[in-house]
Amino acid sequence: RFARLLLFATMCLMSASTLRADLIAYYPFDEDSSDQSGNGNDGFDDGDAAPAGPNSGFVDGAYQFGGAGHVVVPIDINSAEYEQLTVTMWVKPDASIVNAPGLYKTFGHDDGGWDRTFGLDTREEGVFRYAAFTGGARPGPTPDTGTPVTSDWTFLAAVWDVEEFGDGTVTFYANQNSVEEVINDTPSAHFESAIGNLRP
Repeated sequence: RFARLLLFATMCLMSASTLRADLIAYYPFDEDSSDQSGNGNDGFDDGDAAPAGPNSGFVDGAYQFGGAGHVVVPIDINSAEYEQLTVTMWVKPDASIVNAPGLYKTFGHDDGGWDRTFGLDTREEGVFRYAAFTGGARPGPTPDTGTPVTSDWTFLAAVWDVEEFGDGTVTFYANQNSVEEVINDTPSAHFESAIGNLRP
């Protein structure tokens, strides 16, 4: 089954470990998956991940994923590296995804332990919506954000804030809707992250 997901432009990773946000990476996806933050965290296109071209429907660039690829980025997003982390992106699922509810993660480094990951999910009361993983304290995706899954561009953001011993919260935003959940931030064995999939 071919399922396409378009990811825009401002794919940002920010650490809030100081009083100001520090930009870790910025992927405008205008021609490739290079990091434009100046930090050298260039992505590596794998499988069917490719620039969407001028017909993506967004102001700048976008990448498309057909279900057999992702962009791997050399960033370890485990809480040992970043206790506070914000990841933002614009996404647009096509009709094949909207009409076939399931698990379509747009960002993550999950190794099977419900790690820092988010995207489309249907496992909470059967509601197909954007959600983030919540770790070992309450394994599963965040509750329904109330955001309809359409073929429109949707702004997503996940904000992780972890205290000592793996306790913390994730606040997940889908357009104007948000939900905050307590998490047990489990470490992932992956030291890279994936854009367009749940793991590198």
